[in-house]
Formats: sequence, structure tokens, C-alpha cells
Amino acid sequence: ADASLCMSIGGGDATASGTTCPGGCAIEDPDKAVDGLYNTAATLSMAGDPSGSGQGGAFEFSGTAQAGVVYPTGTVAGALIGGIVPSDSGDVIEVRTYLGDLPAGGWIVSLGGDAQGNGEFFCEPSTATCETSGDSTFVGIASQSDFDRIEIGLVHLGAGSEPLRVYEFCTR
Repeated sequence: ADASLCMSIGGGDATASGTTCPGGCAIEDPDKAVDGLYNTAATLSMAGDPSGSGQGGAFEFSGTAQAGVVYPTGTVAGALIGGIVPSDSGDVIEVRTYLGDLPAGGWIVSLGGDAQGNGEFFCEPSTATCETSGDSTFVGIASQSDFDRIEIGLVHLGAGSEPLRVYEFCTR
């Protein structure tokens, strides 16, 4: 993954946790998303959609910074991910922040390509930050208050069967 896209909140005693959707979803190696290393990744996989249209489901997966580390309001919070191809439409990721157990804001971010399939990348809403380099994409939002935990909620993954890789929870 391209470490120049964001700065990891991981290392030290940072932790990761997640809840998976029912019916064939899994999170493997969650701590790799907060280990401070960009060459390792947690993997999130979903069972195939029986209709043949791709994969569906919902995850909640979060990374908490080391004890005592708090990021200020306005910091862009998100995750460095792989396995989503920006030209596949229909990828929806919700990025939320927390200070302790208290919600600190969040947005739904849509990633994908245009309906004509010519590979033009979109990232919505306009307040979101999305940048792709090689096989990794940073997806984030500006925090609405101070935070120490970043959570991503995956509502749908595109038609690919490759698991989503979460290289690092990170900031910009």
C-alpha cells in the first residue's frame, strides 16, 4: 500500500475491533489495520450475493489510537484500503469518528466509476477525501470534533470477489 496517502494511527497499544454481518462474513487479522505497517492488512470478506450481482452485507470495523492520543477537529480521518477497484460502481463506505465511546461525526462515502464504464473515478460527497495510488485507496472525511477512534462501515462491495484489505486506519 502507498504510505504517502495518509499517516497511520497505529503502533504502540493501538487496537482494532469489528462486528461482522451475519451469514458468511469474516474479519481476518484485525490488528494488522493498526500495526503502523503499510505492507500488512486486515481482510474483510463477504459471502457472494445469491443473485449473482456481487457481494453484499455490512461490517463495522474500527481502529483506536494509542492511549492518550487525540486528533483535533478538522483532521481527515479514514482508512487506507485495497481490493476495491475505483471503476466498479456501488461501493459504499461509512466513515465515523469517536472520542472514547461518544460519536464524533461521520459521513457515507460512495466510491465508483461512472455509469458508462469508462473508468472515471468518483468520490461523493464533495467533502470526502479519496485518493488512489496503485492498488490502495485512501477514503476519509474531515472530523466534526476531536477523536481517538476511526470506524468504517461497509454497506456494499462491488461485483469483485476479492476481500477488502484494510491496510491502516489513518489520518491526513
